[in-house]
Amino acid sequence: MINISIIQGRLVSEPVLQNKDDINYCQFTVACQRDRNREVADFIDCVAFGTIADNLSKYIHKGDKLTVCGSLETSIYKDDKNNTSRKSYSLKCEKIYYPEKQFKIDDYSDIDIPTGE
Repeated sequence: MINISIIQGRLVSEPVLQNKDDINYCQFTVACQRDRNREVADFIDCVAFGTIADNLSKYIHKGDKLTVCGSLETSIYKDDKNNTSRKSYSLKCEKIYYPEKQFKIDDYSDIDIPTGE
């Protein structure tokens, strides 16, 4: 089975590095314009782990343009208020391309930020 998603848009807010059980992670949202109606945007929740999360929190900021590659994951949780089951979706990041600065962030290499000099 194939589960590959690629989105491009702008970071909605500053990414915040978090840690749970000695694993760094960063949850963030990307605003993506729709192809058929450019006046409407979808807000896609994403999560990055490890090196990707570390570098994202250091080098990427609110409003920056991103291309995110990863897999779509579903979580099911219980809404205690209404006693119903809910689903949430997020894009688990495997690579993040930052086209305005011409570099990518992934687990396999340290990033080399061009200085423009």
